[in-house]
Amino acid sequence: MFIREKFHMSSRIAKTLVLLALASYTSCFGQMIVAHRGASFDAPENTLAAFRLAWERGADGIEGDFYLTADGQIVCLHDKTTKRVAPDQPELTVAESTLQQLRQVDVGRWKDAKFAGAQIPTLNEVLAIVPLEKRIFVEIKCGPEIVPKLKSQLEASRLNDEQIVIIAFDANVVRACRQAMPQYKCNWLTGYEQEDQSDEWKPGVQDVVATLQKSEATGLGTQGNENVIDRSFIDRVRVAGCQFHVWTINDVDAARRFAALGVDSITTDRPAFIRRELPLTRAVEEEKISRQPFHYAVCEGTYQHHLQGICADDDAIYWSFTTTLAKTDRDGKLLKKVPVANHHGDLCRHDGRIYVAVNLGRFNDPQGNADSWVYVYDAKSLQELARHKTQEVVYGAGGIGFRGGHFFIVGGLPNAVNENYVYEYDADFEFMKRHVVTSGHTHLGIQTATYANDRWWFGCYGEPKTLLVTDDTFRMKGRYQFDCSLGIARISDSRLLTAGGHCTKNQGCTGRVQVAVPDQSAGLMLVPKN
Repeated sequence: MFIREKFHMSSRIAKTLVLLALASYTSCFGQMIVAHRGASFDAPENTLAAFRLAWERGADGIEGDFYLTADGQIVCLHDKTTKRVAPDQPELTVAESTLQQLRQVDVGRWKDAKFAGAQIPTLNEVLAIVPLEKRIFVEIKCGPEIVPKLKSQLEASRLNDEQIVIIAFDANVVRACRQAMPQYKCNWLTGYEQEDQSDEWKPGVQDVVATLQKSEATGLGTQGNENVIDRSFIDRVRVAGCQFHVWTINDVDAARRFAALGVDSITTDRPAFIRRELPLTRAVEEEKISRQPFHYAVCEGTYQHHLQGICADDDAIYWSFTTTLAKTDRDGKLLKKVPVANHHGDLCRHDGRIYVAVNLGRFNDPQGNADSWVYVYDAKSLQELARHKTQEVVYGAGGIGFRGGHFFIVGGLPNAVNENYVYEYDADFEFMKRHVVTSGHTHLGIQTATYANDRWWFGCYGEPKTLLVTDDTFRMKGRYQFDCSLGIARISDSRLLTAGGHCTKNQGCTGRVQVAVPDQSAGLMLVPKN
């Protein structure tokens, strides 16, 4: 009894240590380095020699390809036949051959004479050499018929659930594995290898997300095409609750770029080479990340009037609460606030200054009797620096954005008008042009504005709240039910900070911000708080 209890306690301790070690990958290096078919640049792919070499060279995980044989065994081989890795021997088809027949094939000497005699390994043999602090990515190359055998062998192995990741190109296989073995992560694979590939090989982001959700996958694995994979693509997959993995990356510059984008793993034929080049890159990137706006923050304090707009820089978030201008750090901690004239609306930041659209309470008069201004404040101290008349904004200035050296102001809209207007000013606030947005009517016009991802993003009041998206010439690209009427600001080309808040009688008004990413069907999609 004592021995059994001691064994169980040791198992729990070992499990805890494994989980801590696996969690440390992200904190130490940012990405797992996964050896593609083992260290296959220097050893014959999908052999025990290649997998052992991967561990010697510091890989965080290995990736292997697995089929079901004619006699119901699971073996490690990439192709359906043995022809490519045994070109001078009789060709065998895996699904039509027994394990004993496949064991007769030498899959090592094609790579180098020193590997002569290498056999096709079984799944159990590969699982047996995975260290307790490492991971294995099990790629299923056949159909769902493998699932019962796969389940029994994985669950019988000595590996912790967190060490095993199942991957497959067939979404039906992914779904079958998730339903039979929900304890394991399971990635759906798709490819973007060449720009001239068919649409089936290069699904759009919306199709990718739809397949991920239908398959119940926990992650996406894709060919590392830098012309396709960007921050917006990765964010959209993350919003769907999935990790993002790339393969097969053997170029250092490409690995650095994907590391900077924050992918969860990089699969490579050369694990030692890629691992050696990435730690410095991650240290630099982590410094950049530490200076980015926080994903979710609540502005400290309550205010007499409701939130009208936000903007941000590397160090702070700026909030306009109608009659109060506030500055917080990225976590929402109040750094400074100043009283301002009614009615301070949306704001933007440029060249160390905060520019606020102001209408002094005269707004949305059908006769055009507005009093429109832009007030300018020092971003560091919130000291007022200047005021500029913008009386061309005849229904009252409400929102403001900056692009290409010019300021763009939006505002009120009478009930009978079925289009919105954007007023363009140069850097000295000399009026240049009025642009028409064929948006249809929006309640009280446009309240907030920012330019990002080659688009203008406009937040509007109404029920439901409305998001207008236009191109850089203000041609409509979409109208969506998304609420950014209290604030929207660019963080990067693929990320925006959106604001919300509410007012409680006798208590005051509050504000909060959350990151959103562009989405084809919804306009914007909120990134989860955590």
